[in-house]
Amino acid sequence: MVTRHRAAVVAVLALSASASAAFLAAAALRRLNFDEALALRSGWLLLAGIPAEPPFAMPFTILLGALAHAAADPGTVFLLARLVVALAVLSALAVLAIRTAGSSAEAAATVLFTLLQAGFFVHGLEFRYDAAILVSLLLAIPLLARGREPDFVVLGVFSGWLATHHIKGLFLGGVLLALAAVRGRGGRRALVRLLAGAAAAAGIWFAVAAALGIGGAALGVYRSFLDVSVQPEVRAGLWESLRAAFLRDAAWWVAALVALVTTFADLRRRPAEEALRAPGLWAALLSVASFAFTALHPHPWPYLLSLPAPFLALLMSRWLAGLRPRARRTALAAFVLAFAAQGLTSSPPLSAHFASFRASRSTQVETLRLLRAVSWPGDTILDPSGMAYFLPPCSRQWYLDTLFGEAARRGAWMADLPSALPEGCTWILDTYRLQWLPRAAWTRTAGRYVVARGSLALRAGDPRLAAARSWPPLPPGALESFW
Repeated sequence: MVTRHRAAVVAVLALSASASAAFLAAAALRRLNFDEALALRSGWLLLAGIPAEPPFAMPFTILLGALAHAAADPGTVFLLARLVVALAVLSALAVLAIRTAGSSAEAAATVLFTLLQAGFFVHGLEFRYDAAILVSLLLAIPLLARGREPDFVVLGVFSGWLATHHIKGLFLGGVLLALAAVRGRGGRRALVRLLAGAAAAAGIWFAVAAALGIGGAALGVYRSFLDVSVQPEVRAGLWESLRAAFLRDAAWWVAALVALVTTFADLRRRPAEEALRAPGLWAALLSVASFAFTALHPHPWPYLLSLPAPFLALLMSRWLAGLRPRARRTALAAFVLAFAAQGLTSSPPLSAHFASFRASRSTQVETLRLLRAVSWPGDTILDPSGMAYFLPPCSRQWYLDTLFGEAARRGAWMADLPSALPEGCTWILDTYRLQWLPRAAWTRTAGRYVVARGSLALRAGDPRLAAARSWPPLPPGALESFW
């Protein structure tokens, strides 16, 4: 029996380590999605002092912008940004698992269950601002469970830091502040520490933003995206948007729901003070808060499901650890069988994980390296994806996605772009988001740009077109996002 238990522990540790290595490898190799490009280009533009909309000023994007200005090579920027984010997320996940687990096997199971969820594996490694939110919440749970006086200062800092990161961060920062106040039993000393920490974190950010001359953009993040979120054309149904993501991880979500329900049932039977010390309480509440934000989002994209994954994984591992050995083996066997069988109704198990290794970012990197090498001072680019992060846009309003696409079609977004084409716009980077340009802008591009290499087009008559044949070859067609 002891030998069997030891073998099971070794197996869980090995699987967890393998999944972690795969996560880092995917971060190093996989191509970017355009949400990452939005964060990177926004930071670059802000630090370059180039007026641009939408405002996307927050600490995380400024750090990305600093990296983009410090490193000339796009491949280096992408690799460093990805690895720093993936290592930070994985380290915070390990801290959460180790500090809340009763054994090494339970800690390893928390990491493994988290990385098994396709949404987390795909999106948890991306250098979008969500990484700053995720790391803060992962580190907050052990502090909430411990509840010592100094912990409330740190929890306040986390709340303030969260609030500086978009509407999502503001929402979850408020949730964390409320949960920490509950943990402090509403005591005055705890509340003072919380509010002082939150005020210090937010105050430092807005002071830095003001010093950089981007204070208006830092405040504009909230106003701009609130305005967009209330537009009826951007709204989409919750199940309509997330059905495929839920079915892809059907066995995982069923296990997570069982763990969530049993956690709340168990906590109801405990004395209040004991329940407040339980990490499972805070993980359960943060998972519910994450789902609440997803439900409130005007367009609940599947990447939002990656946020509650580690909290639910913690509940799953703790629930399994609390079962008797025979029941635990039965539950694990049922999960493995269901996980393997879900391919009958959706995609095969781990298909999203493997897709990360079939989607190399080499074309993205080589395209941007060529663009950087042949661009001249004063060049501008029409690129509503943001991939060409190091060139100024042709118009102040430069970004397009689902939230902004309809506004662009009806002339409420990018209205000044047509007048900038072609005289004020040197390059075009071909991506699917060009399809959402205002009709007048499309008309102005016809016949006025020539494909130079791959997805790069130059304004007709540019002298560099004569030398374009000697440039390194690139695959033809549009540059692709990962999802």
